[in-house]
Amino acid sequence: DHYRFGISVGKKVGNAVVRNKVKRQMRMIIDNFKKNYQNNMDYIIIIKSNYAEGSFLEIKDSFESMIYKMKKGFNKETK
Repeated sequence: DHYRFGISVGKKVGNAVVRNKVKRQMRMIIDNFKKNYQNNMDYIIIIKSNYAEGSFLEIKDSFESMIYKMKKGFNKETK
């Protein structure tokens, strides 16, 4: 009865300091949307090099819409 997240950040995103900052930001975003995740699911998030081009709010909104679409798709499959 739990979910798991894996976050992968490639070297093209930046040096170790930048990559760790990106991972911290993603963990914070993930924690904000806990009620939207399905239990017994594994999620893998792959951060691409253009992540730094967007603002934190844009990335948060994008993540929220992606989770909403995934949740909507999972509900259709289970019916």
